[in-house]
Amino acid sequence: MMAVAARERKPRRGRGTAARARAPCDNALRQTFVLLRGNAMNEEIFNLSIRKFLKMVGVNSQREIEKAVGHALGSHEIAGTESFPAQVTLDIPGLRVHVKFDGEIKLQ
Repeated sequence: MMAVAARERKPRRGRGTAARARAPCDNALRQTFVLLRGNAMNEEIFNLSIRKFLKMVGVNSQREIEKAVGHALGSHEIAGTESFPAQVTLDIPGLRVHVKFDGEIKLQ
């Protein structure tokens, strides 16, 4: 029988100690889940619900922005080289969440 040479293992990317450091929001989220695990909340349903909501917001927001840009271009209100500041507000009154997100829509 021939001896099989041991394969050298390549270090896995993203698995070092630097990759394990979590952002503060990740730690807060992890603590929230630890607190909620003892309650009747279903994490899978919660996660899917958030993803579904964010997908709906993303798809509908993109559609509205595209319609507005198309209309503005068609009526020659804009040249198509502009950038527009944009803001989105997330409101969840039952959780006392009111957060604004600022960004920019660039046409070129």
